[in-house]
Amino acid sequence: MELAMVFFFLAVAARGQNPCTQTNNGLTCTGGYTAVPTEQEWGVFDVEAITGQLSVYNQGITEIPTGGFNACPYTNATALSLGYNAITTVGALAFAQLAALEELDLSGNQITWMATTSLDGLNRLEGLQLNHNKIGAFDYAALAPMPELRE
Repeated sequence: MELAMVFFFLAVAARGQNPCTQTNNGLTCTGGYTAVPTEQEWGVFDVEAITGQLSVYNQGITEIPTGGFNACPYTNATALSLGYNAITTVGALAFAQLAALEELDLSGNQITWMATTSLDGLNRLEGLQLNHNKIGAFDYAALAPMPELRE
């Protein structure tokens, strides 16, 4: 095992969080995150092998900041599950680095506000789950560049 990888796992263990674990062609992150995982927390898995779902489901994340997933190295992932966290806001270009996404699950949060450009770059999106949130107004024009969106 490389020395950097050993230090990563020791640092994560010292914080009391489990690192993300590889599952088939995706990743599942657990450990009580309250913010989007950092580059180190995503882990050191083969970037080309992670082409399925990234799951940071039911972790207590409270917001997706501007450029929130810029640190995620797994840009070939086709699904992102952020359901049932405590997300209240989604910043501009939050998912732009994940241009291969076909599915985005934000259901079961407490989202009250999304930047008009929060979904920019997701031109391959086929499914977007926003149910069970508290969104008062939504700019449907943000969905125009998503010709494959069905759900």
